[in-house]
Amino acid sequence: MFNKAIKGNTTAMIFWLKNNWRDKYNDSALSPEEREMTKARKENVIQDTRIKKLKADVMERLGAESNEQLDMLMDKLIKEADKEHDAEEHTDKQTD
Repeated sequence: MFNKAIKGNTTAMIFWLKNNWRDKYNDSALSPEEREMTKARKENVIQDTRIKKLKADVMERLGAESNEQLDMLMDKLIKEADKEHDAEEHTDKQTD
């Protein structure tokens, strides 16, 4: 397909772009619900990544013997972050 697109086949170009650069060349727009779900998933991935990086930093500083204490602390922080996130979602739904 790519070779046909490179050779000038317009249909192949369109097909290749729609399948490989969906965010830019997709014909169908996401519904508001899909956008919100995508946004929420993205935020969750960002927060999970941040938590994992912080956990790795702390483990590096404290050493492996403090791993159990670190897990307890991280669980507590995650629960607090989840509570804050749920409260924000509740506030957002009330304003809609």
